[in-house]
Amino acid sequence: MVDFLLEIGTEDMPYNHVREGIIQLSTLIKRLLDERRIQYKEIKGIGTVRRLSVYVEDIALEEIPKEEIIIGPPLQVALDKEGRPTQALSGFLRAKNASLNDVEYLDTEKGTYVCLKRRPPAKSTKEILEEQLPEIILSLYFPKTMRWEGGVRFTRPIRNLLCIIGEENVNFSIGNVSSSRFTFGHRIWGKERIPIHSPEEYMEKLKESYVIVEPEERKKVILREIERIEKEKGGKALIDGEVIDYWVYTVEFPLLFIGSFKTEHLNLPYEVIGYVIEKNQKFFPLTKEDGSYLPYFIGVADSVDDLKGYIVKGAERVINARLIDAEFFWKKDREIPFEVRWQDLSKVIYQEKLGTYLDKSNRITELSIFLANELGYPEIDSIRMASQYCKVDLVTEMVKEFPALQGVMGGIYLREEGYPENVWKAVYEHYKPLSIEDSPPSTIEGAILSISDKIDHIVGAFGIGIEFSGSSDPFALRKAGLGICKTILHHKIPISINKIVEISIQTFNNLITINPSEVKEKVLQFMDERLEYIFHDWMGFPHDHVKAVFASGTENIYNLYLKLKALEKIKDKGLLKSLVYAHKRIKNIIAGQPFVIPNEILFNQREEKELWEIYKELERDAENFLKEKNFEAILELLLQVEPFVNRFFDKVLVMVDDMDLRKNRISLLTSVNSLLQMVADFSQIVV
Repeated sequence: MVDFLLEIGTEDMPYNHVREGIIQLSTLIKRLLDERRIQYKEIKGIGTVRRLSVYVEDIALEEIPKEEIIIGPPLQVALDKEGRPTQALSGFLRAKNASLNDVEYLDTEKGTYVCLKRRPPAKSTKEILEEQLPEIILSLYFPKTMRWEGGVRFTRPIRNLLCIIGEENVNFSIGNVSSSRFTFGHRIWGKERIPIHSPEEYMEKLKESYVIVEPEERKKVILREIERIEKEKGGKALIDGEVIDYWVYTVEFPLLFIGSFKTEHLNLPYEVIGYVIEKNQKFFPLTKEDGSYLPYFIGVADSVDDLKGYIVKGAERVINARLIDAEFFWKKDREIPFEVRWQDLSKVIYQEKLGTYLDKSNRITELSIFLANELGYPEIDSIRMASQYCKVDLVTEMVKEFPALQGVMGGIYLREEGYPENVWKAVYEHYKPLSIEDSPPSTIEGAILSISDKIDHIVGAFGIGIEFSGSSDPFALRKAGLGICKTILHHKIPISINKIVEISIQTFNNLITINPSEVKEKVLQFMDERLEYIFHDWMGFPHDHVKAVFASGTENIYNLYLKLKALEKIKDKGLLKSLVYAHKRIKNIIAGQPFVIPNEILFNQREEKELWEIYKELERDAENFLKEKNFEAILELLLQVEPFVNRFFDKVLVMVDDMDLRKNRISLLTSVNSLLQMVADFSQIVV
């Protein structure tokens, strides 16, 4: 056993390419070793902004060849009654260059066969790697790639390949670059060419040349240094996981430093200071115990030291310049009230075919008022104001300079102008949730505004033929759809998604170029797909449960969630299986038949009458529970129908020759089916 090392040296990669590249490379090499039955102890993916590496500990020097089984004739054909080889067996052995001593027997479902078992010669691990590594490396997927000498595509041009197993070179080429046993150190502080004689010395030699090649080790350094600076300054750093990741995969030798900005900038809104330091410059703001900012930040550089202070001074110069700009925008924007600025939205195009942001604002207002009325929300004027002004910050200087603050700045400016909290907070939060992990708006006003904005976005896109395909979603439709679903579920909003889409389509008047009924159908299907993702992939409900409740109707999103929770509880009690079997028996008979009320006069068997009576009794109670949205209670009721269904099928023949009787029995079953489907189509559940 020896160790194996691969390093792909490149020009500087985007930080997210480094992270994903490390995962992909180690996964593909693991798959190769497993498929070729090459034993190893551990595989570790490592790397930096300038290299993707894989280290394999205790790798075998050759594969374990997979045994090949060559099946011959059946045993009764291969041997005669006295057990002597037949012509068939002799011909088989002759064709395979084998003798009787090589023959073995294989039991199969079709009987016993003679066979030969052979194991081909083992290939060396080195030989397999030399054959497969070029293909593995070039199969790595990155959202954007570059083409360079020789027409090779990769995230960034490959400049070096280091590949050794034990103390042997693994020889292969990518484009014009051939593998060797050399790597390179830090761009500024390290050696340009470092010989690596064995994988074991790789990490230590790089560290001597100011490269910490393990991402986890770089992360520990960053967090340790943040903790040291916090103690030194008596503050608490705001640590954003995305910012941490950015630096872990952007620097090879992290140097942390403390910088400061002028105290007068502390008068800026909290969100502006945070955005400039965290999002704009990817640094860590320092705060007091009460959460307010100190005039300090923690920066990160890819360097060994900053003895002359150039790095700190440069960072401070940039931060202060950005905050000075923000001070100017903050003062200038507040000179013109939103009531006046609102008309400026007519000068900003939302989408070429869908009009201006003033048009969008009017559509959102109409849809939000409809939603508020549907929910019985009394403060319609608040909803109207929030809807009318939610996009006005797009014409402010602050948002032009810092687009990511849209919505947030609108809320802040409205707060400064003295608008009620339920108005400014709705505007502040109406872009939320920004991702599947983000929280929805915290208020019902914000939820109404957020849903209206996102529905308008989706309906408008589908209405002019903008859709998404595969990983391409330039209009961010998926994010908008997921945001609507999350907001409805969070606030338990009992609204018909069908009706919202209809009203939204109407607000576009003649701007939609595609048939409205087609738009509605596509939007509803799109929303179903987003819901399915949330329920199955994000919340973890079984896929068959999701399909089953969807079959009962997807109009009310929150009801679907309640149905899934009810199914989960019934399953945990071990009671779901009986409902599934009963429903499947019914569906097998009534497939495609519409719901029809049966004629009681035609019932001529006790089991028919009993099933009809229990149906009527349960239907009344179920309707009452339905009004309370108590789906667990409905399921408990439905469990009572199962023995009656089973007795019916055991004693009653449905498909009789008498067509009136047959149709009536099918009608009875369609009635019971409609009762069961108040919660789900149980026949779609796998048990």
